[in-house]
Amino acid sequence: MDIYQQEYEREQREAARRHQETLAAQDFEAVARLPEGRRLLHRFLRECGVYRTTFTGDALTSAHNEGRRAMGLWLIQQFNDCQYLYIKLLTEQDHGNSGIND
Repeated sequence: MDIYQQEYEREQREAARRHQETLAAQDFEAVARLPEGRRLLHRFLRECGVYRTTFTGDALTSAHNEGRRAMGLWLIQQFNDCQYLYIKLLTEQDHGNSGIND
């Protein structure tokens, strides 16, 4: 395989990766636009314990909690392209008297 073919294949892989990232962001935003989707995402964030300490005094339990929290932080990061929906999620939950800290 010559260098031009290698470069072409690399560019094709990169284009496919960017396309997948775009689809994932669109999928996330489609879910977050729905009231039902925001309620579900809020429950995930609450279960992940993003806004509370992970320390328990037991190393294994703390490590488990930190893993859950890491997933919650990843979920929050998905809102980067649609931050207004994250604010809407927080506002809706605040009005429902069911804050993320529950």
